[in-house]
Amino acid sequence: ENTKKAYIYRIRLNGADTKNINFTIKNHILSIQMDIKTTRNDKNGYFESSRFFYQEYSIPKNVQESKISHKKIGNYYVITMPKK
Repeated sequence: ENTKKAYIYRIRLNGADTKNINFTIKNHILSIQMDIKTTRNDKNGYFESSRFFYQEYSIPKNVQESKISHKKIGNYYVITMPKK
């Protein structure tokens, strides 16, 4: 989403826990990494799955890099990049 004040990215979490998200900014690149593991043991047996998510975003030159924020809102991980 591109608004007058910011670029906003929304990533659907699909049940992932935000403590398993690694958020970094380096060399004008924003990186998000999630390792999602699910286990279930019920009457039908034991189930385990693992998913890995990695995404990089180039930070536009008109962004205040030091003010980039990220937080969980509902089932989304929202990254806000304020414009200069």
